[in-house]
Amino acid sequence: MKRIKGGEEGSNDSSSKSPPEACKKVRKMSEESEEVAACESPDIDWAHVPQELLLHIFQYLPLLDRAYASEVCRRWNQAFHMPELWRCFEFELNQPASSYLKATHPDLIKQIIKRHSNHLQYVSFKVDSSTESAEAACDILSQLVNCSLKTLGLISTARPSFMEVPKSHFISALTVVFVNSKSLSSLKIDDTPVDDPSLKVLVANNSNTLKLLKMSSCPHVSPAGAVLRPVEVVDALEEAGGALVAPERCVVLRSEVNMFAPNIDQMHVVDHLKGEPSQEKRNVLVESARLARGNIQDLSKLSVKDHDAVILPGGFGAAKNLCTWAVQGKDCSVNDEVKAALQAFHSEGKPIGLCCISPVLAAKVFPGCEVTVGIEKDDKYPDTTDTAAAINQLGCKHVNKSVSESHLDEKNKLVTTSAFMCNAPIHEIFDGIGTMVQGVLKLA
Repeated sequence: MKRIKGGEEGSNDSSSKSPPEACKKVRKMSEESEEVAACESPDIDWAHVPQELLLHIFQYLPLLDRAYASEVCRRWNQAFHMPELWRCFEFELNQPASSYLKATHPDLIKQIIKRHSNHLQYVSFKVDSSTESAEAACDILSQLVNCSLKTLGLISTARPSFMEVPKSHFISALTVVFVNSKSLSSLKIDDTPVDDPSLKVLVANNSNTLKLLKMSSCPHVSPAGAVLRPVEVVDALEEAGGALVAPERCVVLRSEVNMFAPNIDQMHVVDHLKGEPSQEKRNVLVESARLARGNIQDLSKLSVKDHDAVILPGGFGAAKNLCTWAVQGKDCSVNDEVKAALQAFHSEGKPIGLCCISPVLAAKVFPGCEVTVGIEKDDKYPDTTDTAAAINQLGCKHVNKSVSESHLDEKNKLVTTSAFMCNAPIHEIFDGIGTMVQGVLKLA
């Protein structure tokens, strides 16, 4: 594109000015002179480019070039401020902020806050190791009272960054965003002083919309670096409670969970008062709905493409109803729908979590995989030794792990834990399930 006639003479002048000043500058030209100046090309009337096309062009321009283009005429200056161009913005707060090429100029930051804060939706802050950069980010966040962000990233290019900012200042700045952004769905923060109690209070404002929470090098939050994604739960039996509670315990935030169970009859119904089978018949899906409070679907409706991971709670029902391990051991068969679901997630490279006895499903479906059902030859794990032997006979590898631990098979993206295979207090079992769920979420 050629520079317009009206800008040739003063081109050196304008290039010496900072872009924010260029943004503010309004050329005092008549509409007629703008037409003549912009129409240097005989084929294109740049002064009358349709607004939609102008927007499309501006979206491909770096910020600095957009700022210079805004000097061309009134229409292009108006285009520079179109809301669509300010929905996504990254504040680069490196020190010193002497030019656009090194950092977002302070004058432009003022303009954004004044004219475009209500347009911002996808925002990130990139700061260096200086306290000044981190404090500048907090100051900007504190002024975004009219915004409704969907995603927010606080990224440190070097430490210590936000860790040097007073905790109260940092939390206060984040509170402004969380309170005003009712549709916040994604948050990524690095090297910050936020802790579990303050994070829990913050996310309470967005618990229904926040789907992704990624944290790294945040020593006061446990666990650091957790990632929330949609998780699948199949069969709602003994470990279902632990698998559903674990995301809340681990990440102080609810994951989006969909539950499925096969629509089949139970192998048998046990009268737990007498400790023996009864003559009653029950359906697995119906009984799972009782634990899920009705929020459950037929396993045949499971769509792998709509989910990022799958978790199978265990309990003896998994060995009776999801497969026939309870009566046939290593020679068992796996329910067709359960097998198809596992193979589908595996073929898509999506993580699979299993606990208690359910890791035997992986041993049957994925030859050569690694799983854990506890510690062999330990009285606290009465059924582990025989189960582990059967798993090894299937050509898989059993790995000894305590009830509070989980094992990751990186090759197959399987995360397993022993849960109720161990005679342990319930809180230790839940801790193990928590590490399994956390492992799955990190892979998702």
